[in-house]
Amino acid sequence: MLILQFYRFYISLIIGIVSYFVYIRSLWLSFLIVLSSRTCWFFIEKQVKKVKIKNAFKNAINQDNSDAIAYTHLAIIQREQGLFKQAEQNYKNAIEADKDYANARLNYGVLLDLYFQDLPKALKQYQIYQQLSENNNFEPGLIRRSYN
Repeated sequence: MLILQFYRFYISLIIGIVSYFVYIRSLWLSFLIVLSSRTCWFFIEKQVKKVKIKNAFKNAINQDNSDAIAYTHLAIIQREQGLFKQAEQNYKNAIEADKDYANARLNYGVLLDLYFQDLPKALKQYQIYQQLSENNNFEPGLIRRSYN
């Protein structure tokens, strides 16, 4: 009698486990179907690459904290991810590391102009960029707006 009860319990346990895994499997298959779309894979791949690139720039900064290029590119990624305060700090670090790095000035100006709406500070960064850059034809809308 005890063996029969154990046998019934064992069978019901196996049926429960199998049912659970069938349910999990169906959820997993649904998830895989969603992931298999090109758009989803492209988005995931892009995010993974950004994380890897972001970590690479952080490692470069850890090895040489005067690397203005690494600070600038890290800040660009952070700006794209909506991490504006962190991006601002890294632009400032880039400018502190190399005051003549034009790309840092331009991108910091973009952050100040478009995301913080701090037009006087943005204009100053754009003007410094123009002085440093060989591109004298560069005239963002902010410079035109500020002279009107």
